Amino acid sequence: MKRPRLDATAWVATAALALAVGAAPAAAQVYKCTDAAGRTVYADSPCGPAAAPLRLPAEPTKSAANPAACAQFKDELDRLDAQADRDAERGRKESAAAVARRKSLGKQYAERCVGIARSRSPSN
Repeated sequence: MKRPRLDATAWVATAALALAVGAAPAAAQVYKCTDAAGRTVYADSPCGPAAAPLRLPAEPTKSAANPAACAQFKDELDRLDAQADRDAERGRKESAAAVARRKSLGKQYAERCVGIARSRSPSN
């Protein structure tokens, strides 16, 4: 039984998917080769004596967040905390909605911005 041939787009998509799935182990190496028909082939072993492994991009860190967004989260949390302190000094009880908002923002900040510190200018 003859297997159907893949067109160029399907071949590239298949190779990209194979790379994405197979790139999980950090120690794995990928080699880019050209077969006898001139097509690009990706393999996990050297294709010839001059083959060199491809340099794959590093895995992104879990806490890779936009520092500006983290600064906005922190500023909003500080504002809500200050409002809660002012309300407490005046004898007002914090609303359930305000408590929920502070908890939600605090959780989002902890999940997205752990390890990112706000930078301060030298004039501060």
